[in-house]
Parts: sequence; C-alpha cells; structure tokens
Amino acid sequence: MAVLRSSRVCCLLSLLVSLASIRTLAQAPSVDLRTFVTSTYAHGLPYVDAHAYGPDAVPPLVAMLDDRSIETYWANIVVALGFIEDASAVRPLMDFMRRQTGPISSDAFRAILSVLPAVGQIAYRGDPTALQIITDFTSPVAYRSYGIDFVYSRYHDDAIGEVLGRADIMALGVSGRPEALALLKQMSGDPALRPAWKSEVTNAIDVNVKMSTLGPERVFAKEPSP
Repeated sequence: MAVLRSSRVCCLLSLLVSLASIRTLAQAPSVDLRTFVTSTYAHGLPYVDAHAYGPDAVPPLVAMLDDRSIETYWANIVVALGFIEDASAVRPLMDFMRRQTGPISSDAFRAILSVLPAVGQIAYRGDPTALQIITDFTSPVAYRSYGIDFVYSRYHDDAIGEVLGRADIMALGVSGRPEALALLKQMSGDPALRPAWKSEVTNAIDVNVKMSTLGPERVFAKEPSP
C-alpha cells in the first residue's frame, strides 16, 4: 500500500511538473521582440503576447523609441511597454512624450496618444507614480507642468491639453484603480463635460470595472493574431 501511495505521489508530481512546463512554453514569446513590435495587427497589439516579454524587454523597447527608422511602429512600442506593466517604463514613456517638440509626424502623434493609456496600464499593477500621472492629466493644463510642447495639425498649445485629456480618460479606465474610477464617475456627473466625451467616459468606467474584477488577461482575451 505504501508503494502504491508513493507511486501515486510520483505520478502527481510528474503531472504538475509537466503542466508547469506547458504553461511556461505557452507564455513564452513566439518571436523576437523587434519583430513583434514591428508587425502589423488588425485589432491592436495582443496583450498576452506583449506581457510575456516581461520587464527585461523594457530597456530594448525604450531604446527603440529613439530609433526613427521604425517611427511607424512607435505606437506599438509604447503599447507594448504598457502591456508589460513594469514601473520602470513610466519615466521613459513620459520622457519620450517630452522629446516630441515642434512639428511632429502622424506616427509620432499616434505614439504620443498611446503614452497615457500605457501609463494607466502600468498603474493597474499598483505603481503610485503612474497613478499620479493619470490623475494629473485630468487637468487640461497638466501638459504644461509636464513640459509637453508639440505641434500636429490643429493640436498645439491648449489643444494639446484637450487631446491628451481624451487619452487620459482611457488611461483611467485601463488602470482598473478605484481612485481612477472615482475620477471617471466625477467626470460623468459633471454638467460641464463635453457631450462628445460622455460616451468615452462611460466606456472607460466599464473598462475600469472589468479590469478590476476580471483582470487584463480576460479583458484583452480576444485579440487576434496579426
């Protein structure tokens, strides 16, 4: 009987080791980092794949944001930094936004609009600096104190605060943080809220609740491959 029990224990241990190995393989990145972020995705960068690269991918991704030969993919890179959800990416993301001065390209503009949602994604994991940034940008003049000064089409001066304010709504949503949810509900009940922003705030409230209850793995579960 003791031999039988020992045999069952060994089988169980072998099964657990096998399952752990399968899980590790399933979570491992399928392509090299540069190929991943310079690919085109019909429905956006896949969260699970991006998250699998882990914190070690932050330095090379940050370096790519200095490479103008892949400027077309800067938005992908910013999103990937957000999806990795490591606090070490917060300062480089904000530095990237500050570096974009004067007239900028449409690709740089798309990347800038991705920065605050990426910071919000990092706030989901509890980083206080990230949470403070997305809280600050509920103010239309926050861009000034953060030293952001670019020009793209009609977006310059006070219009920068407007467009970043809209990006921040989604940042508050993906953060899943209760503090962010309170800010969104406050916005929703504000009579001064622009009518065009109401649906965005409502959507962000829904996303915030789902992020806090389901987690990003389930919220972003149905993202197709490129």
